[in-house]
This record gives sequence, structure tokens and C-alpha cells, in this order.
Amino acid sequence: MSLDIPYPRIDLDDAQLEKLFTVIPVATILLAGLASLWIYFSVAALLPEAQTVVNLPELNSKVTVVRERNGVPTIIADSQEDLATVFGYVTAQDRLWQMDYFRRLGQGSLAEILGRDFLMSDQIMRAITQSRGSQDELSHLDHAETVWLEKFIQGINSFMLLHKDRTPVEFSLLDYQPAPFSKEDITAIMRALAWESSLAARLDPLFNRLVGKMDVAVLRDLLPFDPVAPQTPIPSDLIGWEPKGLLFDQFRGDKLKRSALGLKGGCGITLAPKLSRSSNAMLAGIIYQELAAPGFWYRAKLSCPDFHLIGAFVPGVPVALSGSNKLMSWVSVPCPVDDLDLYIEYIDPDNAARYFRVDGWRKTEQRRERFSVKGGSKLEKMLMSTDMGPVISDVEKGRAISMKWAGQEGTGLFKSMFEVNRASNANDLSSALAALKTPALQVVWADTEGNIGIQLAGKVPIRHHDSNGIIALPAWTGIHSWYGYVPYAEMPSTKNPELGYLVAADGRPGGQDYPYLFSCYWFNDPRQVRISELLGNASEQDPRSLTRLLGDVYSHSASKFTPMILKEIEEQDNYNQTEKAAAQLLREWDFFMTKESSAAAIFALFYQNLGEAVLAHSMGKEVYTQLCQYPDLLSFLIRKKLFELDQDKADPSAVGRLIGHSFRAAVVQGERLLGDVPSKWKWGDLHKINFHHPVAVRSSFLEALFDVGPIAEGGSGDSIRMTAWCPTGSFRTLSGVTLKQVAEMSSAPTLMTSVPLGNSGHFFSSNYKNELIDWINGRSIPDKVTVGEGVPNVSQSIIFRPAAAQRPADN
Repeated sequence: MSLDIPYPRIDLDDAQLEKLFTVIPVATILLAGLASLWIYFSVAALLPEAQTVVNLPELNSKVTVVRERNGVPTIIADSQEDLATVFGYVTAQDRLWQMDYFRRLGQGSLAEILGRDFLMSDQIMRAITQSRGSQDELSHLDHAETVWLEKFIQGINSFMLLHKDRTPVEFSLLDYQPAPFSKEDITAIMRALAWESSLAARLDPLFNRLVGKMDVAVLRDLLPFDPVAPQTPIPSDLIGWEPKGLLFDQFRGDKLKRSALGLKGGCGITLAPKLSRSSNAMLAGIIYQELAAPGFWYRAKLSCPDFHLIGAFVPGVPVALSGSNKLMSWVSVPCPVDDLDLYIEYIDPDNAARYFRVDGWRKTEQRRERFSVKGGSKLEKMLMSTDMGPVISDVEKGRAISMKWAGQEGTGLFKSMFEVNRASNANDLSSALAALKTPALQVVWADTEGNIGIQLAGKVPIRHHDSNGIIALPAWTGIHSWYGYVPYAEMPSTKNPELGYLVAADGRPGGQDYPYLFSCYWFNDPRQVRISELLGNASEQDPRSLTRLLGDVYSHSASKFTPMILKEIEEQDNYNQTEKAAAQLLREWDFFMTKESSAAAIFALFYQNLGEAVLAHSMGKEVYTQLCQYPDLLSFLIRKKLFELDQDKADPSAVGRLIGHSFRAAVVQGERLLGDVPSKWKWGDLHKINFHHPVAVRSSFLEALFDVGPIAEGGSGDSIRMTAWCPTGSFRTLSGVTLKQVAEMSSAPTLMTSVPLGNSGHFFSSNYKNELIDWINGRSIPDKVTVGEGVPNVSQSIIFRPAAAQRPADN
């Protein structure tokens, strides 16, 4: 292997330096400085810009990789096999530790490298992998799919072999070395993505735990609903019982560490040519996730004579969930489908290896799992499963809770998206998505012929007529098992509407008249309403106007609650000068949650106090704090509770008093946090983003190096540019936009992309967070799908060649 190692560009900004000198004493800083120099020279050769020639015996012919200044590689090969090999190599070059972190998440082995805090996450992942269907889904691929996957894995392992003594610095800091990658590891990453994307996996246990804490009538008022969902009976076995163990323990304190792998939602827009200035079909999409470092999406452009693709990839999975080929563009928007149910099990009190069914006792499947914890300690735990699935609670008084999840049969993600990446028309795309199981996606698409559409895909359970998918029902009767899945032919699908545009967001899947119960975890999505409003007010769109639309921070909740605040203030005359000044700012407000807005800060403080007053007392602080992790659900519950109070004829002024009390409390809180002049309050002073790296949990020094932030940010949980925040005192940002793409389907399609940080996972690389400023300001980077006129803004070229090709001409 021949390497030319120029002086790499290292990125360590003023904010990081300030944190280093703020969080660590001077004596430690001196040692840290020496350590930084050691790290600098140790990792310099690992950065992608350090390589110019690579010899790989697996290749059939020369492959060229051209890196743009933003670090995104363009890979040009003569065949798909060589393309996949070098794609694997380059992905590992940029994201090896992150890929290893994701596969460990899916395998349930994070505690081994990160410590006891991750032990519960490991136990959950081991429990849900007991089904063989979740383990061997990549053993049923066709020849082309198998070759692409195997070559990609071969490329990853080639990089690891050639750099076995120079792995990314995270491996040294955590004192371990990565194992070679396999198909099972790719399966683990996809399984983790699907699991972390399941809303029901978090909310079903929470609501069932509430059954043991609250009056049943009160609980019913808190449950979300769907027009075709029944009022599920609450089994007597649940009343007064607060299950413990696995999924239920995630609500006890901060024991379960979340990953940034789950898809939290998004929006997709597709426009017919008649609404486009260029008379081409257009596409725009935005994905929401937890904000973390390194940046999540890995972007690449792949080109060979019979295949062109530019897109955003889950690191370690060689298919683009969102992207464009020469003929089609698509965005995969997460869909709020309930893909999981809980069941009450009777376990033999004298023999925990038996569970009951109407035809008698059956034997549980048991598996003893051994867990390694950083520091050398070991733990053994017996995991059980029934015919429903894994038992995800402790056994208490002969009762336990089991779980059935669509992902127990595999995800289908690789197979479906492999074909989507190569689709040339709507029929190809629809056929490809039939293989998808989980996570459920609304794939929004447009093609060069001017066609547009949305196809919903994923396994949607058909439940018993008295199940709403939330409350655990008895397993032993047999009648509450799933009756299969909604037939793919009956899944919502729309093409070329008369209106000229389609929108996918977090509203009811299939629309109000769709006959199947998809989920109770959807809400009257204000983003869909806002997008339709903005599109209706514009005659024609272009890529830049769609990019601006995706950056909209208008708050639907603010537009509804603010008039209620002002009405209450106008009806009372006992407000002080500070409160009146705050009210005047609200009166002049346009409901945009910009980071400079004083009114936005006032509203956020009000909303926080309102939520606590309406819900926290009735359900308890601990449960309320957990609900705050889901802004859409919290907003729904607050509105529902206020509506009930408004209907109380015995106390018609209850809502007004609540609004007034919350406003006063907000002003007092604002004075304490921001000073006594409301016009100087800013939303960005309260609302900040931190991109946390998993390694940073180990020390303040590593936090200062790896983390990015804090950064003042606008937006809210219901704006198109969503930045969901936790209304419990800290205003901590929970999730936000991790990917924004806009495509124009001309004869040479163009894709504009924005991500929060950068394309590299190496924190010293110039591409670790180089796109942060553009992301903050709503700018996107345009790129052509095909390679023909060269690559603009080239910073580096790498030649990959068969190992036998040593002639100078090949350089």
C-alpha cells in the first residue's frame, strides 16, 4: 500500500478551546495540551485527506474517489462491484467508530465499552433479538443484493486490515479494538434503527405503568385516540400494578441512555411541474432525530456506467434512505405507525419456565445472557420469551408483560431500499417497498417524467376489535394476537393529484377516512397544515423557495394559546408593569419562534408553566417528565385537558384562571433567568442545542473536545424546522432536523442537502462540523446526480487500484 501523507487540516474552534480552559483546572490543561499534541499526531494519518493512493486486491479495475471541500466523496468506478467495495472502504474511513457504536447498540454490547449506564439498553436489545427472523434477514437476498452487500462489507474490512494499528482515536480512548464486520453486524445496525424509531416501544410501557398509578377514568382521558380505535377495556390485572424490569425501568430516573439512531419524524413535499418555475417535478424532505455528534447521515455520490446515486446513508448500511438517481428522487419520512403491542402473561408461580394458554401450560423459551461491563465486571441475566415475544418485565405474583414487535421478523430495510435506489418509475418503487417491515416510512418521490407520489410502506398489525394498541391485554385467551398485517396493496398510496402537490408529515396515516387502525400515536399535525398554507400562498416554487419553506419556525400552538393569554389579561386589571410589557410583546408577535424573539421566549415560559399546572399534578412529576420527551403528545394532552375544563359548567372560569396563573409564573421565571426587561429576553438565550458524543460521558475534557455547542437556536416542537425542547425547566433540546434535501428533477437532476455537522466522524477533521453555520442559517449545498462536468470545489483525489497494478501510469 502506497500512501502520500500531506499536512492534514485539523479543526479545533474557539468554542472548544474556551470549554477546555473553562471546565478543567490549569494543571490539567497543561497535561491535556500534551495529550492533544499526541492525539494530533496520532490521528493525523487517519484523516481521509491524508490518503492519495490505495492498493486493494479485491478490485477489478481502478476506482477514483474525489472529495469535495465538505468531505462528501464522489466514487467513480467501472462496475457496481468495485463501486460497493470502495464505498465500504470510504465509509469506514470516515465513520468506523460510529459504525461500531451502532452495531454494538444493535447487538446489546455497549456497556462493555461505555460502562454500566448502558447496561439496560444492552439487556433490551438482547431481549428483542431472540427471534431468528430478526437475525437472518440478509440470508434471503438475490444475487445482485448479495454481491453489493458482501463487497461493501469487504471494503470496510479492507480498511480495517490496512489500518489495524491506526484505528480512530475513540478506540484508544475506550481501550478496545473493533472486530471485522459481517452481515450480522449490518443486520444489528438496521435492527437498532428500527427499534429506536418505534414510538410505541417508549409510550406503551409508559401508559401501562400509569394504570397502576392513576384512577382508570382519569387515565382514559389521557390516552391518545384514533377514529377507528375502540375504547379498550383495562384489565383488572393491570390496576394497581406498576411493572418493573427492562422496558419499564427506562422511566425510573435517567437509567436508559438514548442513542441518536432513531428516526423521530419528518415532513415530505412533492410538487408537480405546474407548480415549479422550471416546469420540472420537485421534491423536498426533512428528517427529525436526536441531535448528536458525530453527525448522523453519511452522504456520498456513487457512479458507474449502469448506476448513479447520490444520497444520505445510515452509517454502515449501503442503501440511501433519501436521495436521487438519474430518474427518480425520494425522501423516506418516518410514519407514526404503532408496530408493537404488550400482553399480560400468567407465569407459573412455582415454575417460571411455564406460561399459561387456554389449552394449558406451555414452556417458555429461556436464554442466559452474559453481559460485560467496562471495568471488568460481569453480569448474567435469564431472558424469557413466550409465543408472543420476549418478556420485558419482571415476574411479579405470577404476572409478567410480554411484547410483540413487527421488527422481530426482521426489518426488510436493506432489500427494499436497494431496489428503491435503482427504481426508474413509480411501479419499480412500489414493488421495492413491499419488502419493508420496519420502520414504517412514507416514501415521497418525484421523477424526471413529471410524476409525483407518496407510498406508505411497513408492516401494520391488524388487531382484535377491542384493542387500541396501547393497553396490554391478556395473552392466554389467544384472541388478542395479531391477525396478520394490512395487505400491502391496501396501504396508502397517492400519485399525481389534481391539486399538484402532496405532503407527508406526522398526521393520521392514510387520512381521516382510512379504515385501518395504524396508530393512536399520531396527532393533528400542524406542520402539514402550515406547509399546505405556504404552498397555497405561492404561485410557483424553486429549490431555494422550498429550502426556505423547510426552515419555517411558525408555531401553531403559539397561534392558538397567545390569544387566550391576551384575552385573560384584557379581562383583568391586576397585572404589574413587567407583566403588561410582556403582554404587549405577545400582542405584536407573529408566532415565529426565532431565536431573537422576545415574545417566543415569553410564550415558551408560559407553555412550560401551563403544562406543569395542567398535567404534572395529576400524573406525578416523574411520569410528566417522561411525557415531556414527546412534544406532540404533550401538546395534545394539554389541549385535551383544557377542553375538558372549558366544558365544566360548575366552574366556567377555570381555564381563564389557569392561563392567567401560568402567564404570571412565566414572567416571574423570565425575570429570574433573563432579567427584569422582557424586551431584552431572547428565545435563543433559553433554547440551546448541544451535540453530545457518546465518548464525552467519560470526562469533561472529552466533552470539550468531542461535543459541539451550546448553540442558540430557534424553532419549536410543532414548527417545520422542528427543535423539540423539554418544558421542565432546562429547555433542553430533545431532537431537531438532521437532514434536509431538496431535489429538482430536470434532465440532469440536482439535489440540495443540509446536515447539522459534517460528513466526517473524526473530531479533529475539518469536516467534523464544517456545515454547522450553513445548517443554522438554513443554507443547502447543491449537487448534480450524475458525473460529467467534473466535481466542483475538489479538495482531494484518491486512486484505488488493484494491488497488482503498480505501473506509474495508474497513478
